[in-house]
Amino acid sequence: VPGEISDVVTTKFGVHLIKLDEILPVKTLDQRYNTLKNMAEALPRFKVAESQLKKSSRALYTSTVDTLLLTRLIGGVPVDSLQEYLRDLSKIDSVGTMVLMTLQDSVYTLKEFANSPFSRPIPERTSTEQTLIYADAFLNEKALSYRSFELEHTDADFRSIIKNFEDGLAIFKIMEDSVWDASSQDTLRLMKYYETNSGRYQWSDRFRLIEISGTSDSLLTEATNLLGIDFTWNDLAQRIASDSTWALRLDTILVADSTGSIYDKAIGLSVGEHTDILSAYGRRVILYMDGTEPARPKSFEEAITDVMGDVQVVLEEYFHQRLRVKYRAKEFPDQLVHAFRQ
Repeated sequence: VPGEISDVVTTKFGVHLIKLDEILPVKTLDQRYNTLKNMAEALPRFKVAESQLKKSSRALYTSTVDTLLLTRLIGGVPVDSLQEYLRDLSKIDSVGTMVLMTLQDSVYTLKEFANSPFSRPIPERTSTEQTLIYADAFLNEKALSYRSFELEHTDADFRSIIKNFEDGLAIFKIMEDSVWDASSQDTLRLMKYYETNSGRYQWSDRFRLIEISGTSDSLLTEATNLLGIDFTWNDLAQRIASDSTWALRLDTILVADSTGSIYDKAIGLSVGEHTDILSAYGRRVILYMDGTEPARPKSFEEAITDVMGDVQVVLEEYFHQRLRVKYRAKEFPDQLVHAFRQ
C-alpha cells in the first residue's frame, strides 16, 4: 500500500528500508513498444534469430562464390591483415572490378566485398577459411536485403512499414542537417544567441558537497577520522594519490535543490558535517557539506548545452516556417472544428 515501509532489507549494497510512494499504471504496448524493442534487440537470442533469418533468406536464392579467384588473390596473407589487404587490392581498378560473388541476378565485385564490414577474425583459421566465412556473411546480408526488396513489391503491409521507416529516416536526416548540426556547428551563432539572452542562463544558489567514495567501509572511516583530527582535503588527496592501498576517490558535487538522490542526505548539514556511510552506484559513499556557491551567471562554456537546445528550437521554428511557405501550407480552422465534432 502506498505510504507503507518495508522491514529491513539486506542487499550487497547495504541495509535498507524501502517505502512505497505510489503504484504507477501499467503502460500500453504502444507506449512501451520502443523500450521493449530495444530490450529485445539487446538479447543474445535476438542475434541468433537475426542470423537464422539471414540464412533462411539466403536459402531462397541461388548464390555463388568464386573460391578459386579468392584463393589466388589471398595467397599467404595473415588472417589479421585480410581486410586491409583486400581493400588495398580492390583499389587497383582491374582487380577491384572482378566479379567475386552472385546472388540471383545481382553480381558483387571484390571492391564491394572488401569494403563491407568484417567481423573479428579467428586466429586458428587459415586465410582462405576466414575469407570464405566473410563471404558467407556478406551473401547472407545481401540475401536479407534482396528478400526485403521483394517483399516491398509483393506484400502491402511490409511495403507500408518500409515506407514509414524511409519517411522517418528522411525526416531525421532533414532535421539533422537543417537544425541539429546547424545549431551545434555554428559557434558564432551560439555565442551571439548567448550574449543576447545571457540573463536566461544562470546558476542558482548551490550547495557544495565533497564526496568520498570507495568499496571499503574501514578506509572511509579512517579518512573521516583523519579529517576530524588535522588532515586537510589536500592532505587526503595526496594520501590517496601516493598510496595505492587507499582506493578512495574525491569528487566535488554542486547541488541546487533536492534531487531525490543520496545528495539530499547532506543538504541539511552544517559546513564541515558529514553523513554516515551511504550506498550508491555500487560503491560506499560519505558526503561532506563544504559550503554554498552563490547564484551567478553561467559562462558560455557552462551554458553551451542549454544554448544549443534553445537555438535548435529557434532553427526548428524557422525551418517549419520555410516549409510552410515553400509548400504553401494553409489551415482551415473551421473545417478542423467540424471534423473533430464528427
